[in-house]
Amino acid sequence: MRWGWLWFCAGGFGFIGACSSGGAGGSGTGGGGTCLGVGGVKCSTASACPGLICQCPGTKFAATIKRCLGSCCARDCDEACGISGSGGAGTGGSAAGGFGAFGAFGGTGGSSGAAGADAGGSAGMGASAGSGGSGGFVDAGPTPATSDVHVLFMDAAAQSGAYYGILRHGVKAKGSTTWTLSIVDSGLSASSGSTFAMQELVLDAAGLPNVAYMHQRTKTLRFTRWDGNAWVQMNGAFGYDVLDSNVDTVGAGKHFITMHGGKPELVFRQGTTLKRYSWSGSQWQGSVVLDTTPPTGVANPGGAPALTFDSSGYAHVAHHDHGGYQLHYARDGASGWSNELLAFSPKQSGAYKHIVLDAALHANIVFKFGFTRWSGSNWVKADGTAGYDAFDTEFIASTLSPQNELLVGHRVGSGIELVKKPLNGGSWQTLGQAHPGPHTGAAFAGDTSGTIHAVVSEGTLNNNELVHLQQSTGGWLRESIYAQGGTSRLIQPSLAIQ
Repeated sequence: MRWGWLWFCAGGFGFIGACSSGGAGGSGTGGGGTCLGVGGVKCSTASACPGLICQCPGTKFAATIKRCLGSCCARDCDEACGISGSGGAGTGGSAAGGFGAFGAFGGTGGSSGAAGADAGGSAGMGASAGSGGSGGFVDAGPTPATSDVHVLFMDAAAQSGAYYGILRHGVKAKGSTTWTLSIVDSGLSASSGSTFAMQELVLDAAGLPNVAYMHQRTKTLRFTRWDGNAWVQMNGAFGYDVLDSNVDTVGAGKHFITMHGGKPELVFRQGTTLKRYSWSGSQWQGSVVLDTTPPTGVANPGGAPALTFDSSGYAHVAHHDHGGYQLHYARDGASGWSNELLAFSPKQSGAYKHIVLDAALHANIVFKFGFTRWSGSNWVKADGTAGYDAFDTEFIASTLSPQNELLVGHRVGSGIELVKKPLNGGSWQTLGQAHPGPHTGAAFAGDTSGTIHAVVSEGTLNNNELVHLQQSTGGWLRESIYAQGGTSRLIQPSLAIQ
């Protein structure tokens, strides 16, 4: 039997050694010193190959496939798809080394392989035994977007003059088959090795992105928005607003900006206080939400905050302290701000958070270690028992879909599984694997049709590619948004859909 897999070479996604030719048993032989392939091209990585347009078995679309065999590029689609050879762990299966079939295609996993391993399923994008194609990735091809899809990410290793770090925005407009990229800001860091970044985007009523971000090198909180032609300040002047200085530069958070009353609202940690930033109509105004020692007596609040508003216009914030790094819930009210330490939460509960209010205006919080909600009398799991539902959501941004369902991606091994539940009651439903890994960050969003999207920083730190995933009946449609040659450190991606 022949299997349609896309391979990557050494240095791409976890290989040790050269690419296998898919010879007997996937032994990893082939290539040789003389190149007989496309244009006689030698390669040390798959990116050096010109590529072949092939529709591999088990895939829906033709795509340009780059594959190196030892030191040579693939000569034909059999080699490009990895369908030559037999035996072992499947043609191009796990015996070929590392992620063998890690690429754009889900393939067709083995009919009897546990997790697809007998026929290369687990080595590829297949998510389950015997159905690598239906449960895995297929190349999206030139698929028109059914909604405007916006992404934001930090290209941390990209150089800008004497500094590093370029904040990039990408959009695939409804009906378009291509992504349009722009630079929001640059020179954000003094080092190419930064792993910290706080940036987030929300869409306004016109569907245009509003972006808030931490400029690490200058320790400033900045805001900019797209007016349809350029990135501008809130008042329409070109460039960005500087909202504050001496802000948190070691955090990583999402959902700290939201649209409320037709204008952007933010919360952020400044110095050792948590502050709120509002647009008055003519200027930005900052006010202290929690000072150095909030009512709980825990010093230094406001870590990686997430913000929402209730129907009365009062703000609600999920955040962590900088003592034990435990989860906190702060809310505004007629008597001012209150703050509660959720003492049942594990320490080191930093990183991303998300807070939404249900129909009873009770807080529902997703944090690094899982999910908890306020029942009206105590903090409980989805089923109403005390505590929190355990999920590993570090650096995976959750969302509330237009269908009023919480979408939560969480780590299982090196991959990401997706679960959802109705906001107003109900239990968690497991939707299966969304990405097999490795990855360094992800975000999820739903569109108005009920389709789930994800943006994933795919690969390992220093070797990332930013990809967009779209749920389909055949698995997940995968398309590349951005891939930087050489050292690539694409961190803290965000996603918004109009």
